[in-house]
Amino acid sequence: MCRISLEWGWTFQSESKRRRNCAQVRLQLRESEARFSAAFQASPIFIGISQMSNGHFVLVNDAFVGWSGYSRDEILGRSAL
Repeated sequence: MCRISLEWGWTFQSESKRRRNCAQVRLQLRESEARFSAAFQASPIFIGISQMSNGHFVLVNDAFVGWSGYSRDEILGRSAL
């Protein structure tokens, strides 16, 4: 089992038991996160990601910050509900 901890306390698990495959999964995950982050931040459309359990924002892009008029620190952890 290859277990990888992500931001916000999330965990990704792969069924691979071989170290080599686990390292490859980690590399692919890092590359995927980098692509997502670049697209997320560069988007001119405001985007916010919130937790399903309580509606608190865990991630917002620059367009969201500009649209809201609040700083990123003021938004994160607040409820979207």
